[in-house]
Amino acid sequence: MYLEIVLTNEEEVKFNLRAIHQDSLGHEHRNDSNHSVPPITEDAFIVLKTEIANVCHDMLLFQEKVDSQFNGMRDFVEEFVKLILNELRSVKQQSFEFIKKENEPLEYVIVKDAPQQGPQSNDCGMFVCAFAEYVSPGIFDISSSLFVASNHQLSYGALLWDYARRKQNDGATSESEATGNVTSKHGGFTRSREQF
Repeated sequence: MYLEIVLTNEEEVKFNLRAIHQDSLGHEHRNDSNHSVPPITEDAFIVLKTEIANVCHDMLLFQEKVDSQFNGMRDFVEEFVKLILNELRSVKQQSFEFIKKENEPLEYVIVKDAPQQGPQSNDCGMFVCAFAEYVSPGIFDISSSLFVASNHQLSYGALLWDYARRKQNDGATSESEATGNVTSKHGGFTRSREQF
């Protein structure tokens, strides 16, 4: 009967190999009538010992490779964790700066006697444009006497007409003209081919 081999260290492997060799020598004298167990020769013992040493060496190399890859992964994870922590610190700092800005009072100017849109008027866009026109250069004194919606409508209409005339003189083509989805020069409506 062969002894169980336990591969823990090199001395135990040598001990187990000797035990197997001696056990096989003992079997050559204990043959039953049906089976004959051949003894392990010295050459077979050396081959077996060499193979086990090679397996141990391969296992050691494999363990070193696993350790190396694990250490490489650990280094990568450590660097990645540092990167994430730095990003979190940056976001935290930015949020503190944002909260600080939120808590600072806003600078504002109170405009008195600002013109107001009439109750049935559709001039809200006109008021916004005029307000931006006055406030952009820093004129904060917009009294109702300075603002007359109809005057601004005429002024903006003239600006748009002049802009369109210059574009036509320069030969510019609008997107609607390029697709054919415009009113014709003779006053009729033309449909684009895509509508059919």
